Amino acid sequence: GHVYDESNNPFAGVNVSIDATGTTHQTDSNGYFEFDIPAEQPKGEFRLTVSQTGYNTYRETYFQIPKTGIEIYLKPKSKNE
Repeated sequence: GHVYDESNNPFAGVNVSIDATGTTHQTDSNGYFEFDIPAEQPKGEFRLTVSQTGYNTYRETYFQIPKTGIEIYLKPKSKNE
């Protein structure tokens, strides 16, 4: 998948995790992240969390991995948050 900032630029260094496994990766300089999911992994839902200091945390539950990949757009926190 890819993570973008509020200006639609690739967002490097963002934490991306799958909650059930506790596995966390950081996006690369192109905002890209990847998880290796074994073929024997049971099908089912998984929750993806994407976080970066100063930005709203993104959480989404998926029931399968989209064939086209996942694109996430982070928005900065408002001054009141």
